[in-house]
Amino acid sequence: MQHHLRLLALLGMIFFVADAADAKVTWVYGSLQCNRVANQSTFKVRPGWRLWRCGSPQFPPFWKMDAAPAPGGVPLYSVGIGSIANLSMASSGTHSNKIEWGGNFKKGKFVAKVAIVRTEFDWLDPSEKVRRGSALQVFRLLADGTSCNVGAVAYRQNLNKKARVLAARSIRHWRCMSKPEILLR
Repeated sequence: MQHHLRLLALLGMIFFVADAADAKVTWVYGSLQCNRVANQSTFKVRPGWRLWRCGSPQFPPFWKMDAAPAPGGVPLYSVGIGSIANLSMASSGTHSNKIEWGGNFKKGKFVAKVAIVRTEFDWLDPSEKVRRGSALQVFRLLADGTSCNVGAVAYRQNLNKKARVLAARSIRHWRCMSKPEILLR
């Protein structure tokens, strides 16, 4: 374990093992540095949208396709995670540049199995006032190199803990909300 602590400290990450509800999952925080994909012709990019590859070498890539919003408009984007470019969730608003990875150490290397990303969005309440909301989106990394969105946790106390429980449970018992869209031509 000491070896893992030193390795993660060198990589500039913080991690902890969660409580008894998901004690077999180690959680690691990472940041998303995004670069626009230069050769977009090899991918299925929607007209007027841009494709981004985000992440760091020690984790699977985080893929984002976004559309530049009209003046005063809400940004739209789709995201997916994995070694194969894919999209498994669409949203409006923004997402955090931080990601929480859940997984285990195998042969001294961290293997991610799930990811949690915070999204922020605007919504109308019953009185027609625009409100700002946030949710934690939970992704399951699939064996084929893609991901699927297994759910979201929003508007609750203990948001982070509940998202970790959902993510940990999805490792063994998961159901995708939809199939990922593969972006390779």
